[in-house]
Amino acid sequence: MPRSRQSRAEGILLLLLVPLGCRAAAQADAHSRNSARPVPVALGMVQRKPMRREIAAVGTVVASATVAVTSQVTGRVDKVHFSEGDEVKQNQVLFTIDPRPYAASLNQARAKLAQNRELARQAEADAQRTASLADAGLAATQELERTDSTAAALIASVAANQAAVQSARIDLANSIIRSPLSGRAGALLVHPGNVVRANAAESPLVVIRRLKPVWVSFSVPDSYLPTIRRSMDEGPVEVVSEPRGADAAPVRGVLRFIANTVDPTTGTIELRAHYPNADETLWPGQQVDVQLELSIEPTATVAPEAAVQLGQQGAYVYIVDKDRRAVLRRVRVDRTVGNEAVIAEGLSPGETVVVDGQLRLSDGVRIEAREPDRAATPRPSADTGGPAPAPKRAP
Repeated sequence: MPRSRQSRAEGILLLLLVPLGCRAAAQADAHSRNSARPVPVALGMVQRKPMRREIAAVGTVVASATVAVTSQVTGRVDKVHFSEGDEVKQNQVLFTIDPRPYAASLNQARAKLAQNRELARQAEADAQRTASLADAGLAATQELERTDSTAAALIASVAANQAAVQSARIDLANSIIRSPLSGRAGALLVHPGNVVRANAAESPLVVIRRLKPVWVSFSVPDSYLPTIRRSMDEGPVEVVSEPRGADAAPVRGVLRFIANTVDPTTGTIELRAHYPNADETLWPGQQVDVQLELSIEPTATVAPEAAVQLGQQGAYVYIVDKDRRAVLRRVRVDRTVGNEAVIAEGLSPGETVVVDGQLRLSDGVRIEAREPDRAATPRPSADTGGPAPAPKRAP
């Protein structure tokens, strides 16, 4: 056989054998998939139910009132009547400034007042006698004017002395410093023996913060502003704040304040929620995770959050078909609430999804149901207006 004809025959034979080989490989792969043992997985159900719509943020606890206590008089601190960190009541005595100089000033002002009162009384009597003599033609008009002027001047002096007595009395009262509000005292910044100056705002004696109630301040994107205002018009908007820590428990408050301007540098607006804080769970300066609960979506499509996986092409889940096989389905997640995911596209209520064991699955693999090894860990709910946070595993 010529060489060219032999090569052509061998090529035709090769072309015939390649499809047969591919078909055999595919059949073998399908046979292997059918004969392999089912993969044990935990299953969950897609439901339709009402779900909260929330905004997640990080907030800071702010005292409802803060006062830096200063002295209104200058003097030496005689006594401190509380301990650092104490809870103090309004009008409770905090400090005593040496009262002796102010008591002496008060006594001096009282003595001057008594002296001028007596002089004014005599001047008024002289003026009345001079007026009687002037009426009888026995006193000159100039003398009458002099006595009247003297009496008026002494009467004015009495008024000034009365004011001085009142000022000295106030200074003496201010030597006892009382708490202007009920709250928690901070660090003690002066001690007995220290000399303090009057109205030294830069050198407070102690700072007191009111912890019952408190505010939680946080910021959200300004795109949420219309929704937040509409929710406040409809009724109280609840805000849940959870301090960070193993033993922290969430605390519920009410949104009370919306700033009157949007921060142009960040595109966010400040909000404040009010908390009674009767047990002082929240502490000023503390960082808390905030959930702003705006509304309820009555017919949300909900799947277990653990069912959602993230691949190179986005979020997906494995659903279970009627033949008990895993089928990969692309989904779009609107938000997560606790340990549940609100699905915008890709799933329908009543479908069964795989919530554990996805690492061993591929499209078409047979599965068998088992009890889940662990409960799904709840996550803080969030409404970010886009995809949910990245799930835990990827294929």
